[in-house]
Order: sequence, then C-alpha cells, then structure tokens
Amino acid sequence: REASLSSLFNIDRPLESLSVSLQNAQQNDIMTLGNTTYLLKRTKASTVKSGIDYKYHQSTYLFSEDDLLLLSGNDAAHEITAFGENTWQHKGLALTFGARLTYYSADKGWYLDPKMQLAYTIDEHHSFKASAHYAHQYTRQINYESRLGQSSDYLVLADGNQFPVGSSLQFMLGHTFRKNNWLIDMELYHKNLDGTLEYALQIPGFDGDFSSVKNRSYKIFSGKGRVYGLDLLVRKEWKHFETQIAYTLSKSLRQFKEIRRNLPFPAQDDRRHQLKWLSSYHLGRFKLSANFIYSSGKPYFAINELSAQNTRSELPRTAIRNLPSYQRIDLGIDYSFHFFSQKSTLGFSCFNITDHQNVKYLQYIFSIPTDSRIGAPLRTVVGSETTLLGRTLNFRFRLEF
Repeated sequence: REASLSSLFNIDRPLESLSVSLQNAQQNDIMTLGNTTYLLKRTKASTVKSGIDYKYHQSTYLFSEDDLLLLSGNDAAHEITAFGENTWQHKGLALTFGARLTYYSADKGWYLDPKMQLAYTIDEHHSFKASAHYAHQYTRQINYESRLGQSSDYLVLADGNQFPVGSSLQFMLGHTFRKNNWLIDMELYHKNLDGTLEYALQIPGFDGDFSSVKNRSYKIFSGKGRVYGLDLLVRKEWKHFETQIAYTLSKSLRQFKEIRRNLPFPAQDDRRHQLKWLSSYHLGRFKLSANFIYSSGKPYFAINELSAQNTRSELPRTAIRNLPSYQRIDLGIDYSFHFFSQKSTLGFSCFNITDHQNVKYLQYIFSIPTDSRIGAPLRTVVGSETTLLGRTLNFRFRLEF
C-alpha cells in the first residue's frame, strides 16, 4: 500500500506573510508465497497431524518527509517449519497438544511454538473451551507516528537487528450455549506481547522554527504489550428473521522503557467498547438487512499538549486522548432471481444512512507564533480533522455459477 499526505497553509499578519508546505509519504508492500504438506492419521481415540510448512516473504517499505528519506528497505526471508499435533478424544472431551519448530533465514534462528487446546461438551446445550499458545511473529507490524501526529501500522520483516522477531503468549477460556435456535458464545482472553515496534520522533511535534523542520530525530522503539478482554456473541434465528449482537470489552496497552517513563499507555488498536448488531428479514425473494456499528474512539497523540522540548520519556498523561466514538447504521435490500437459469441477486444498500461524521484522525500541522497584543507571543497549534466515509449508496449485481 502507499500513502501520501500533503499539507499547505498560509499565515497572514500585518507586514508579514508566510506559506509552508509539508509532505509525508509512506510506501509498504509485502508478499508471501508458500506451501504446506501434511499427513493425517485418525483412530477412534485420537487424531495425529504432522507436516512441513514453507513460506517465502518479501517486504518493501519507505518513509519520507518532504525530500528527506527517513527509513527504507527491501527485505526477503525464508520460513521453514516442521509441525505436529495430537488430539485425544474421550466422550465429550477433546484435548490437543501441538508444536511448531521454525527456522527463520533472516537471523538464522530456530524458534519453538507450543500450543494446547481443550474442548469439553457437557450436553447438547453446553460446551466449554480453553487454549494456551506461545507463538513467534516474523512478519512484524510497526506503528509509524509522523511529525503531524498521525499513526498508521505497516508490515516489515524481522531481521534480528532493528526489527526483532516478536513473540506472544495468549490464553483463552470460553463457554457456548445452544438451544431453540439460540446461540450464546463468550470468550475471555489475555495476550502478552514481546517486541512491539514503534517508529516515532524522540522529541515529538514541531519546534516552531520553519527553517529546521527537516532536522528530525526518529527512532525505532521496541517494547512490550498486553491485550485482554471479553467477546460476547448472542444470536437468534426464526423462520424468516435472524439477528445477532456481538460485543467486545477490551483493553490494549503498550509499554516502552524510553516512552512515558516505562508506564503503559493505550495502543493504536485500543477500543474499550465495540458493538455490532446485525439483523435480516426474508420476505419471499426479498432480503431486508439492517446493521448498527459502534466503537469507542481510538487513541491519538495530542501534540498541542506538549511543551517545546518534551522527550518521549517525559510525555504528559494528557497528551494521549481519544477521538469521538465511531457510529454507523447501514440499510440494505436484496432481490434473488434466476438470470438465464443462473442464480442471481440484485441489491441496493445505504452505508452510514444517518451520514454520521466519524473521525479518522486529527492531523496537527504546526505550532505557530501569534501576537497576543498584550505581551509575549502566544503559540497556536494549527490542525485539521479527517473524517471517514459518509452516507454512500451502493448498487450491486451478483451472478453465481
């Protein structure tokens, strides 16, 4: 993917005029090719699976500001894995133990990933599940925070140096209930991350000197993370109508020794509450649908809360805020018929029918000296607000063969 952000603004004051143009550009492409071969053996009491997995990764990335190249690379790596697992079954119990042993060519390292899964069915209505999994990540996600305060995630390959191989330890415990076309599924989860990556300025924001905006000091920070929460799904089906509600209560944190005195802070994907309510009604050949989507606002970095020389380790707690919540209502109608004996569907939908203005991010441009008229000059942060897609109509035609 590629992204380019340009900003141009003018400042007009008595006997003074200033025009500044800023441009940030990011490019990122990743390709993965591979093959998996395995053997499967089943008996009445167990199932054994073993095999070999091969992947070839290639990644290119580039980050620049104006005509200054910040970070770039064109990397390739091989991933060769031998894996195996055994599932024992007895009455309503299924217990799985497995492991993966991987050789990663970029750092010539060997990595072991064990896992355990348990499923227990009490009766036709109730079942329980649990899992524990330790895994390594060779395709790394790095969060890039530009000088404008905009954060985006990109994919790079671990190289054992500036991009270390990441790891995660995750646990899950859940319960499922089924009866009379009701489904209630609940999962509790906890994940510890090691080797999370952030690419950002050591002294964030602008210094107010237009002539030195290119003297940027970026650094790759490596730290830890933690994600925990609850997923709840409730679904009910009738003859012509079905509805489901999916709710997530979660918290996602990041922690770096050189950021905020090693105190945890919200990750970019932190959304405390997420709710999806999906419904559909079948009336003959017609299908009517309605969706409601809600999510807590994502965290963002408020540059206007910083002093001129705040380093990453000294960031105030008030510098991290949340955007307004995301809200959306979608309506749609589909008509099914046969077109030249082929099953077909003609549909119309309206995305975000209320045209709610959902904010994507706040972009801070510059700290500009302004005349207070009564004493020392004041400084004003100039910025803009970027919104997501508003009300959008969509027509579709689908032909199935």
